[in-house]
Amino acid sequence: MMAPMRPAPLALAPALALACAACTVTGPQQCPSLARPTARSQVGAILVAATNQIYAYGGQGPNIPSAETWRYSFGACGGWSELTPASNPGPRANYAAAFDDMRDRIVEIAGGALNDVWALSTDDITFTKLAAVGSQPVVAASELATYDDMHDRVIYAGIETYELDFGSSDQGNWSFIDGNSLQAPAYGFTDPTRSTLFARDLAGLHGFS
Repeated sequence: MMAPMRPAPLALAPALALACAACTVTGPQQCPSLARPTARSQVGAILVAATNQIYAYGGQGPNIPSAETWRYSFGACGGWSELTPASNPGPRANYAAAFDDMRDRIVEIAGGALNDVWALSTDDITFTKLAAVGSQPVVAASELATYDDMHDRVIYAGIETYELDFGSSDQGNWSFIDGNSLQAPAYGFTDPTRSTLFARDLAGLHGFS
């Protein structure tokens, strides 16, 4: 009877060599990174699929909201890293966020008692306050947003539903589109196949086409 073949131990050497060459395993660039945000809630985390990274801003800490910006990178040498933009929206939590893939920016709406709009460029990591015009939405206890690339706008759901249209200006133009409101607490996601924003709140499951 023929003995079963065993894999050659040297077959792992090229893979290990590549892994070691790609990562710095000691010092401040330790791989994977040991840095990470502290525990917090009410934070908007946005996945940027093109770069395979997650961005998270602010959030409610044990006592006060945070103003930190963090990015998580996937991969063998990934992990968390804190970003330091020159300016930011200030401490806030419970805001709505959506990725505007046409402009490579994360649009962040409201948060706390505020109803302003900021954009974080994922190209150069800078925050810009947008001079959005039109009928701004009322500050809500629970807010969701999604970017509609077919119509170049953000759909925002909170107390009633609004659109922030970028067709005529990168700054955005608010307008009311639907009278339905979310009841806190709420969370949601976008189904791009069906062009629908799904939201789950205290009243049940909702879909906005």
